[in-house]
Amino acid sequence: MPSGYWGDYSKEAHRATTSRYNNYSRIGRYTAEMKQDDYRQTDENVTNYNGHMLASTWLQCTPNEGVGGPFAKPGGRSRIKDVDSDIDELHPEAGILWWLEYVRDRYGAWVPPK
Repeated sequence: MPSGYWGDYSKEAHRATTSRYNNYSRIGRYTAEMKQDDYRQTDENVTNYNGHMLASTWLQCTPNEGVGGPFAKPGGRSRIKDVDSDIDELHPEAGILWWLEYVRDRYGAWVPPK
């Protein structure tokens, strides 16, 4: 991702003194630029490869870090004005609902097979 989501953005904090990774920071926080890039990647992958799954700290954070993850519910729309504030805390608007709504609105709701 151009924004560096899988670099320092999502791993700025929660590093052990041995430099081993412990958990993500900014869980479920996305800037407008990140969302636009995810929309683009989704469309490209659906068109060219028949599908796409959003890679997300929301889905991948560990349960032992005090934020309640990993999350099975989509959470919020990540309309967070300051994604850099209290990066080790779970923001009430954090989540991937924005992406799920995009996929539903663009490609239709999932219908289970009969």
